[in-house]
Order: sequence, then C-alpha cells, then structure tokens
Amino acid sequence: MNPTLKRILSACVLSVIFIFAFFSKHSYYFLIFVGLLSLLALFELSNLLFRDLKDKALMIFLTFISFFIVFKNQDYFIYSLYLSLIFWFFYVPTSLLSNNLRYKNIYVFFGYLMLVNLVVSIYFLFNNDRTMLLLTFLIIWSLDIFAFFSGKKFGKTKLAPNISPGKTFEGLYGAIFLGLVFIFILSQIFNYSFSLLFIIFLVITPLSVLGDLFESLIKRKAGFKDSGNILPGHGGILDRVDSLCPVLPIIAILYFYGIL
Repeated sequence: MNPTLKRILSACVLSVIFIFAFFSKHSYYFLIFVGLLSLLALFELSNLLFRDLKDKALMIFLTFISFFIVFKNQDYFIYSLYLSLIFWFFYVPTSLLSNNLRYKNIYVFFGYLMLVNLVVSIYFLFNNDRTMLLLTFLIIWSLDIFAFFSGKKFGKTKLAPNISPGKTFEGLYGAIFLGLVFIFILSQIFNYSFSLLFIIFLVITPLSVLGDLFESLIKRKAGFKDSGNILPGHGGILDRVDSLCPVLPIIAILYFYGIL
C-alpha cells in the first residue's frame, strides 16, 4: 500500500477513536485513551534512550512515581509545569544547537518531563475548558498535516538536515500560511475571537516544531527512523505526540493564570 495512503488511513482510525472518547458522555473514556497512548509512548521513549533493561525499568518507575505525586497533589501541578518550561526552553534548545543530548544522567527523567506534564496538562484542560483543549489539538494536528503535504510538494530547503532531514522550510511556511487560514475557519465555527486563536497559534507553532525536532534528535541518537511501528505510515505513538509535549503544558499555564 502507498505510504501516504497508509498514513491517511491510520490517521482516520485514530481520529475516530479520539472523537468517540473525547465527546463521550463518560469522561473516563477519554482519560483512559490518553493514558494508554501515553503508556505506549513511555515504553517507546525508554527503548530509544536506553539499551539496558535496568535503565528502562528505572525510567518507567520514576515516571509512574512522578505522575502519582503530581496527579494526587494539586499544589505540585503548577510547579511541575514550571519544570517543564525549564526543560523545553533551556535544555532542549541547547541540545538541538549542540546536536547532542546533554547530561546523560537526566535521561531517566525524560518520561516525567515530556509525558507526565503532557498528561496532567491534558487532564487539567479537559476538566476546565474542553473547547480550548480541542482547539489546541486541532491547531497542532493541522500544522502537522499542512507541513507534511507542503513539504512533500514543495520541500527543497532542509530545516534541520543533521537532525531531521525530512523537514523543510517550505513545509514550515506552508503550515504557517494554511494554519492561519485554518484558525480563521475555527474562529467562525467555534465563535472564538480570531485574535485569541492567533495568540494560541503563535505559541503553538514554534513549540510544536521544537517538540518534533527534539524527538527526531532522540531517534537519530538511538539509530531509529521511528519511535515504533504501531501506526502504519506514521511510526510510533511518540511520533504523533512529540509536538504536543511542549505545547500543552504552556497552554495549561497560560490558562491557569487567566491569560487564555
């Protein structure tokens, strides 16, 4: 089967499951869905970072412990997201600039920094403003789709050839242009202020690229093309949530302080 067709079919199946879970009258369906995907992404991340079973087990153990600490104690929620800010705004950019994953001894905390903060942010937004969460998802996924097809059609200039050879500036420009059109359409459908969605768009766009590139760096260092093979045409679950990892904690912080 054509790889692009595989990608489209996988996306359609995942979208149907997401829609059913998100809009179900039983909220725990969506939370179970997010939990299962995050668990799969965690195992993929551990396989990318470590070869030794003990190191993998330690990372998974620390991730579960940190999740229950943050999830059970509301006071830790916002402080945990602050740590996420430090990770994504300082550690990740310096790693990308140096073309190397820095400070090997903190790899065991990547599950917490990348996935636990993602899950608790989704949980927070789901319980407080589901429309905001849905819009964030739609904007991120639209940017990914637009970048893929724009890059496939017009891509020539590599965005980060040493990290992710498949990503191009043309794909990014196409995603930004079509993304702006898309958020205008969303503002009309959801009766949201275009200026508010534009602010969200400005936050999401660079952060989603950051998350995507960082996961590509992890894969390159591990010698893998994809994080897994569970999604035909896409790769692994981590390949699909990488751009969400830096975005959702920031959106949750902005919402927590009433900025959004």
